[in-house]
Amino acid sequence: MKSRLFLLSALISTSASYAQLSVSTEGKKFVIVEEGTGAWCGHCPDGAVRLDAILKANPNAIGTAIHDADPMEIPDGATINTAYATGFPYGTVDRADFSGKVGQNRGSWSTLAGQRLKMTADFDVKMTHKWDKSKNEITVTVSAKALKDVTGKYNLNVFITEDNVSGGATYDQSCFSDYNDDATHPMYKKATTTKNGTPYIQGYQHMHVLRTMLGGAWGTKGVIKDAAKKGDSASKTFTFVIPTTWKAKDLKLIGVVQEENSDPLKRSFNNAVQAKFYNWSTDVTDVAAVSSMTIYPNPATNMINVSASLATAGKTSVSIMNAIGQVVYQRDVTTNGLTYAQNISLDNFSKGVYILTINNDGVKSAQRFIVK
Repeated sequence: MKSRLFLLSALISTSASYAQLSVSTEGKKFVIVEEGTGAWCGHCPDGAVRLDAILKANPNAIGTAIHDADPMEIPDGATINTAYATGFPYGTVDRADFSGKVGQNRGSWSTLAGQRLKMTADFDVKMTHKWDKSKNEITVTVSAKALKDVTGKYNLNVFITEDNVSGGATYDQSCFSDYNDDATHPMYKKATTTKNGTPYIQGYQHMHVLRTMLGGAWGTKGVIKDAAKKGDSASKTFTFVIPTTWKAKDLKLIGVVQEENSDPLKRSFNNAVQAKFYNWSTDVTDVAAVSSMTIYPNPATNMINVSASLATAGKTSVSIMNAIGQVVYQRDVTTNGLTYAQNISLDNFSKGVYILTINNDGVKSAQRFIVK
């Protein structure tokens, strides 16, 4: 399967202490939309809806939510909000300057993102990350390769975001009646309590929460040489210990090339790539082991033959997931007996490591295989 994210390598096993994979923009232009938000902000649920709509409509769009004055605020995020906030919610689109300002009203995000996506990228961005589970430490290398002669200065950075963030009352999301009482809005009747007369959504799941910027708000200087020539490459490696309160399955990494300039209006993102950070070992070892499940040949090239003994006859779901957590194959079958057997074509699969999962009446079994 051709994808904007392609697997270069994966070292994945239940006994290994780490998993490693790489992704690249493959020369395409990506756009980052940063939403300035806060749990206290009654208009911000509408900003979240608009950001998600952009991400759904544009596969080359990447989203982050930079929180203000709530438990999800971080110092580098506060730096960005101080530099660009025009009120909340606001957004930046590649942190680019549009008519003399970087912070934009949410009504313009989609149009501006479309404009940026039509641009030609100056850099191909590649990112490789490795997780040492024994230390809960991640090592991320972000690389930039000039696709043409480039003027100016550029920095490298890596962001980490988390989805489905919630907590106690301080994480509850304010949601004004404009949205809570609007039957056409996705936030209609989501509020379950009020605080000082304002509707609040209890247990709200905050998405795209910016957790850290490993190169700081403005990136790491001096890695990409000034006035890079076509073909010039540079890379920066970051090491970071992931807090135990962060959920690995909900984390994403964003590798960024961003402009360096003393003027905050000229610090735009040139290009970026995103990868899902995934806890492979937990996903595989938590499912039931079925010794009779067989995948052959393994490694495979064009096709795999799958067979397994089932707990019960009836509906069975078969899925295949790639190394960044995307489901690339899904099929529901009904069996008359207690045996499943199927040949699956790999014609549209990229080289790499995959996990095939069989769900039979709630009993799951999973096995890795390699496409070479």
